[in-house]
Amino acid sequence: MSWFKARADRLAREVAAAQEDPDAAMAQFSELLADINVSHDAETSGAFDLSSLSKALGGKRSVAEAWLRWALQRRLVLRVVQLICDHCGFKVLRPVEQTGNAGCPRCGRTMVDPFALTSLTFRYRLAEPLRRSIDDDSVYHALIMRWLIAALANRPGFLVGAHPGVEFYRGKQQIGEADIVLLLADGTVIPAEVKRHGRQLTEGEVGKVRSIADALQSPTVLLGAGDSSDDCPQALAHDRDDGTARVITSEYWLTPIPRPAIDGSGLPRWNRDNNRPPGTLHDHEEAFCSFIEDASARAFGTHDPVRDLF
Repeated sequence: MSWFKARADRLAREVAAAQEDPDAAMAQFSELLADINVSHDAETSGAFDLSSLSKALGGKRSVAEAWLRWALQRRLVLRVVQLICDHCGFKVLRPVEQTGNAGCPRCGRTMVDPFALTSLTFRYRLAEPLRRSIDDDSVYHALIMRWLIAALANRPGFLVGAHPGVEFYRGKQQIGEADIVLLLADGTVIPAEVKRHGRQLTEGEVGKVRSIADALQSPTVLLGAGDSSDDCPQALAHDRDDGTARVITSEYWLTPIPRPAIDGSGLPRWNRDNNRPPGTLHDHEEAFCSFIEDASARAFGTHDPVRDLF
């Protein structure tokens, strides 16, 4: 993998040098190379420990512990340990429940005594569904669809369902493919286009989802991005007073409990609040940490609603 990345980096520099803006081209290439970190091979995919997770959450160890308990319970992550083959010395990570009589991937023999003599350190690895959704960028589709369902569920009888990856045809000719489709109770169908980065919501990509909307006579289209609003000026330009497009950025879909500012269609109206959603991204991160700790206390029985009143 290291050789591949080095070779790809050299090729990227050669190609970038031939572009009108070499620095911008190289930055985009470097970002693409960084995406290779999540491997399609479950054996080599990265693992993390509690300390690294705590650091990612701003040094809040209690939040990291609460999130891990929830993620393990939901099978989003797996608790793994390192096994060392006592025949050939090969090291491999295995889920805790798969450590008994494990076979060595290198020599094929059973690892009789695969644990370290001094200590046993637990690490954590993304479960296969979550790992692949991150690797394929479909995690943004899931998060934005979850937000839409929660935001529109406040209106009884309004939303019938949300569906991912729907292709539309007129006869045998494909009109297009929507990343998410909302079906409303009155028969209205609203297509959505989701991108990892707001800059990827180009005129061409937006035009594709508008073609679907025109064919279905949809009143609006949804544009979702994994970025915050500060990094989506091009995408936000599509959200105008005519209501033909709504943009959903990370300030919205990161909220643990969606409470969006809604208009007649139940979707955010950026143009009505100077392109700023309620709260900053930092505010949402802090709220998320508080939510995780509170939810963990309630779920695992350490929350006392009576004593909390005094």
